Amino acid sequence: MLKKIFVVLFVAQLFTVSLNAANSPPASPPASPAAIAKVTIDIPLVMDEKAKATIVDKLTGLEKHGFVYLDLSINFSARNGGGAPFVSSVNVNGLPQENSAACTGIGPLPMGSGRVYSLGPIASYNHLLMSVYTGERAAFPYNDVSCEYTASGSHDQFRIRGFFHIIANSIPTAAALQLRPFNPPFDLAAKVLAR
Repeated sequence: MLKKIFVVLFVAQLFTVSLNAANSPPASPPASPAAIAKVTIDIPLVMDEKAKATIVDKLTGLEKHGFVYLDLSINFSARNGGGAPFVSSVNVNGLPQENSAACTGIGPLPMGSGRVYSLGPIASYNHLLMSVYTGERAAFPYNDVSCEYTASGSHDQFRIRGFFHIIANSIPTAAALQLRPFNPPFDLAAKVLAR
């Protein structure tokens, strides 16, 4: 009888340890600005093969950084194609959000704890998908998602800016990157943004 009680208690303890490990918070953001890469990627309307290769290298290279401040612009012509067809948004249940599949106007786009912007394929590169978890604007003040005019005003762009932790998942014939928001202390953020 005592042996059975011991086994039950031991299994229960193992289950509790596993559950606690699964629910433990993620690793803390880096304490040094040098550990946060600052990456700017501007995907133009038209690309030659050399430009495309450079952009693909930057996109696929995000994984190695771990923590980044990313400024990603995807240019498109709303006047000729209606919007950015490769930008979509789903809620926390994985269901499409109304009127969020593309830029339908100029200005900030919705952000929230359940909001995910799924981008892919980007730059006509079929082997990389990205999911950007935006978080709430109030909780992540350095992060933003918007539709903007370009400097020339000739076309529009979908833009994501902010501090993200990069998580990579392997899927058949491609890589899927998750960009999870994190909020660095002000002094750390200021040093990264000043670069």
